[in-house]
Amino acid sequence: MKIRSSRPILLLLLFLSAGCGGSDDPAGPDGGGGDGDNTFTATIDGLAWASDTNLIGVSGSASPTRPGTLTLSGYQSSSGRAITLSLSFFIGPATQPLGVNVGTTPGGVGTVLVATDSWLTPLSGAAGFVTLSARTDERIAGTFHFTADALAGAVPATRSVTAGAFDITIDAGLPPLPAGVGSTAVANVGGAPWYAATIIGLNPGAGVFSLGADNTAYSISITPKIPVAAGNTYGIPSQMNLTVIRTGTADSWAAITGPDIGTVSITMFTADRLVASFEAELPPLNATAPLLVTGGAINAYLQ
Repeated sequence: MKIRSSRPILLLLLFLSAGCGGSDDPAGPDGGGGDGDNTFTATIDGLAWASDTNLIGVSGSASPTRPGTLTLSGYQSSSGRAITLSLSFFIGPATQPLGVNVGTTPGGVGTVLVATDSWLTPLSGAAGFVTLSARTDERIAGTFHFTADALAGAVPATRSVTAGAFDITIDAGLPPLPAGVGSTAVANVGGAPWYAATIIGLNPGAGVFSLGADNTAYSISITPKIPVAAGNTYGIPSQMNLTVIRTGTADSWAAITGPDIGTVSITMFTADRLVASFEAELPPLNATAPLLVTGGAINAYLQ
């Protein structure tokens, strides 16, 4: 469930729609305008940036959706620079990462637009953070920072956005709050923190599941070999499969047979939610050394 290929185009279209002062969604609230004291500011590569007040917009579905995605957009006409933030699964004040898939994971993505060039936060799970201090029916406010990578050969290779802040009120009302809760997965992989950007969980039947989580560093998949239930701990590989692949390479790790070298402990397992912890020292399948995975924690939506 990747968003990298299509997200820049979508964000640019959303920004242009808001910048023209029209409706963000044919059936949605008007994001172009709001109140005259709306603000959207940041520092881009050390230079102060502030959106023109009349070009600040908020877009999103007019009907409740599970992610409840909002896109905040702002454009500074004097510099020709724009910033967009696409945020999901915020039901109120919270701090979440930027550089995650808005369809699965709390947080979002940040984009810088300069003329026809764009820079997007990579799906690393750790490209920055956004903190909402307010999220009501009419107002959204918060702070943010992120580092975005160039798309399609744009120069420079990265853009650094710091000291970001926004405070936007839409009198006609913001798009609805999320109708569901997102998924998170974290671990320490090979001695480095790992935060999943995209998480896909499936529940094909009683006692079984399939979970895949990835970012720009590693992809992790977990599936049981036997029917499982909450309140139990299962061995890897006798009862659980756990596979790790280094993103973009053939490097992989998993225990196929032999004695258990790790565990998966399940604390909640319902038709639509899995909460579990995991750890293992995985032997190499197509790598040169074992890979230590510790502190694994999953809270995932199952489809």
